[in-house]
Amino acid sequence: MGQQVWVQSARPDAHDSPVQAVVETLGTRIVEYPDRLKKNPRFAAWGREAMIRLPENSPLLLGEKVTVSMRSPEQKSALMASVFGLLLGGVDTALAASSEVLPTLLPVASPQPANIKSLIEGMDSADIEPSGIISEASHGNYLVISDEMLDEQAQLLRMNRAGQILSAKRVLGKQAIDDIESISRAGDAIYIAASLSFNKHGERKEKRCQFMQLREEAAGYVPTAGINLCAVVEQLAKTANDKTRLFLSTASTNKTIDVEAHAIRDNKLYLGFKAPLDAKGNSVILVIEDLAGLLKGAKPKGNIWRRISLKDVAGDAAAHLSDMVFQQDELLLLGISSAQDKPVSHLWRMDAEGKRLTRLKTVPGLRAEGISDLPIDEQHMFVFDAGGEKQPKYLAVDLSGQGEVK
Repeated sequence: MGQQVWVQSARPDAHDSPVQAVVETLGTRIVEYPDRLKKNPRFAAWGREAMIRLPENSPLLLGEKVTVSMRSPEQKSALMASVFGLLLGGVDTALAASSEVLPTLLPVASPQPANIKSLIEGMDSADIEPSGIISEASHGNYLVISDEMLDEQAQLLRMNRAGQILSAKRVLGKQAIDDIESISRAGDAIYIAASLSFNKHGERKEKRCQFMQLREEAAGYVPTAGINLCAVVEQLAKTANDKTRLFLSTASTNKTIDVEAHAIRDNKLYLGFKAPLDAKGNSVILVIEDLAGLLKGAKPKGNIWRRISLKDVAGDAAAHLSDMVFQQDELLLLGISSAQDKPVSHLWRMDAEGKRLTRLKTVPGLRAEGISDLPIDEQHMFVFDAGGEKQPKYLAVDLSGQGEVK
């Protein structure tokens, strides 16, 4: 993965130069070649599927048959020169002709997730289970939340671009919050939300229902407003439209609610459900109107905003939503699927109408729990929960110009 390849139309009359592309993912299953891709249709051929990311200005057509080469046209020419050199002038001439191109056959470097490291005395890095992140663009840092309380307190962690936890400030106030799964910023305020989920005993305490508006002070983060989201969802299960009532009442009755994503835009609160999926396996996003009024005690009004089919690369496993961020007129969606009992993280971009879904990034083997809202130096920051006692990880990626239409 991450290796550069060259893709060219297989049409006999094609004269376009090969397109530089990048291997995005490699499949985990061995599958049979489709008949139209076999060199000899009478013989079976098997291999792993690969997802290759093309540039947006690619001249290739949808569904077009192509050839993929591991070498650039220049490398091919040099290789042919070395072959002719071997035939005409012997081994010494052949090696001289190819010596300058051999190093470029190595895979192109691809950024890899690195460990998050705590610089705070008494805070072990493995105790951090990152579940969300926002940018502090003015300082070039990030604020990270952990879904497990540290030292029995809810805290916001300040992390630099090198993945180092520089400081921690606790959430003050009388109302406790636990299992924090999402964080956002709107104006000068920071918002955090718990998961609304039930524990393994089928119980749900009030601290798992909290949605808080925070203001940073020297001593910590002070709640300036807050609501019980579980009560809001229960109210909407009675007053929303039919399809929304059915989804919310079923989720509450089955105790399957798990909200790991939220976003705020135009005074509206969007809640992204990790679980349950709807009857067709789609992820559900709920929109609640007039957030300012809701925080002042107004009755909630809202309905299902979008149902989105988030699938893994192979297209046969549903991904569960773990974060979402508005970017101008688009929405970034982070999700996690499973392949052979191992997590696979995916990032998509969706247009405002929900008609176009574009896959931007896939990271196998890790659970991506958060993506930063604003890029710093044109890079978005991912945070990963490695699970168990393993080190949490981070990854900075430039998403500009990326995308393969799903």
